[in-house]
Amino acid sequence: MKKTATQGSSAPVYRVKMYKHHKLWVAAVIAGTLLAGISFASYTTNTQPVQAASQGIAATATINVKFEFIYNNQEVPGLELNYSEPANTANVHIPTDYNAQIKVAQAEGYTYMSGPGALATSTTDQDLVYKITLGAQVATVNHDAPMNKGDVVNAYYNSTIPNDGVNAAALNKTVTQTIHFISRTSGKTLLPDQTQSIAIYRDGNKINLVTGEVAYGAWTTKDSKSITSPTIAGYYAPQPAVTTLNTANGLTTANVTYYPIPQTASVKFVDDDDNGATVGAAADFSGNIESDPQAYDMTDQIPAGYELAAGQSASGDITYTADTANNTDQHQTIQIHLVHKHAAVEADGPYVGDVTASDLNRTNTETIHYQYADGTTAAPDATRDATATRSAVVDLVTGHVLSYSDWINGRFPAVTSPSIAGYTASEGTIAAVEDVTADAEAIVRYTKNALPNTGNTGSNGSVTNTGSTGTESGSTGSKSNGTTRTGTTSKASAYKLPNTGDTDDTSLIAAGLVTLLSTLGLAGAKRRQH
Repeated sequence: MKKTATQGSSAPVYRVKMYKHHKLWVAAVIAGTLLAGISFASYTTNTQPVQAASQGIAATATINVKFEFIYNNQEVPGLELNYSEPANTANVHIPTDYNAQIKVAQAEGYTYMSGPGALATSTTDQDLVYKITLGAQVATVNHDAPMNKGDVVNAYYNSTIPNDGVNAAALNKTVTQTIHFISRTSGKTLLPDQTQSIAIYRDGNKINLVTGEVAYGAWTTKDSKSITSPTIAGYYAPQPAVTTLNTANGLTTANVTYYPIPQTASVKFVDDDDNGATVGAAADFSGNIESDPQAYDMTDQIPAGYELAAGQSASGDITYTADTANNTDQHQTIQIHLVHKHAAVEADGPYVGDVTASDLNRTNTETIHYQYADGTTAAPDATRDATATRSAVVDLVTGHVLSYSDWINGRFPAVTSPSIAGYTASEGTIAAVEDVTADAEAIVRYTKNALPNTGNTGSNGSVTNTGSTGTESGSTGSKSNGTTRTGTTSKASAYKLPNTGDTDDTSLIAAGLVTLLSTLGLAGAKRRQH
């Protein structure tokens, strides 16, 4: 049977072989005691490994023994120990004292951590590996007592400083800080540089004597210097306005950053016709002392109804200046002066502001009545109009009328009176009237024409009795006044001349005769029936 220990274990690697003929049993002796690892500060003592008695064994084959010294899971070159025993040795004594080698390691900055306390025995051809674990010595050096490379840091082990990590230059220095006064926005220098220097120091808190690594303490100082930030016109420095050097921050320069004082500007329109009241929309701008001049052009923003006052311009440049050096905003206002536009509005428009068509146009009407002599209507009324016009001057901002022109009066056109058969109008034409200023009325009277004395011929006035219907039907007849009448009328109706209202007596007599004849005829018929 063969068994191999896990590599890296402090227990030995061993193999045991059984021989049936010799019936020889060889058992491995397990390593006993491992020492706990210790980190050492300067001038502290170290516990040495326990010495285990060597084992007397009978070797039937060559035995190779190796002692490995391990730091940080890596074998340390130059510290390895090897031992070999030839085969067939009757009583092999393997040495277990590796203290001398540990002292060598300690002088190099190592410290003993753990190792085997007893060795295995074997009669086979085998390799036995034993591991000794090492740590690193750690020392502390104060800046007041710096040490150079090679200085003995631990007299008990005779270990030394491996590099210059804790010498005077590494633990003490002077820091000079150059202070720049610059603009945050442009980066340009605003004032000449100033300098200040202080001594700073640090301690070497943990020095690894194997690797030479140093864990330093923070830089500090017993000194302190400060500079108050000066005032610069047009700029402000954020608080606190003091540059102090009292710790070592690794910087050799410091910037005192100044910010240009924010400035604003507005361009606005003012109404000279309204006591300088602000009108329209303002244009706002912002900048600072480092800004280039900013151009503005408000031509397209002039409010409706306004125009530039004499000598004014709607465009220009805004320049920002260093009028103050404190942390406050600056503002400047640029005024563009305007006046109201005036517009002439004609009678036919377009109409603006408060002006309407009725303000510039006036109509006067004359009504003409057509009447008979008795005052009754002979024909529908007629009207004729006269239109007067004028213009206005309007304020295009307020809409108010500033002035009106004089009225240009209209005229009534001439009107021809309608013709009515059998009548004569008092005026055949109503004459035109110029320069009309008011409404008017006129009456045209119709007088009946005299009838000629020609009498009836009888031939055209024949009457036909239609019987019981009581209606008159006849051909067109002519009267002495020339009126023409057609159509069917009720037997009881009285005929009137068209549009005159006068009764035709002849027609009335004819109607009476027809009625009488019809009555007589009906009476005779009834008697015959009886």
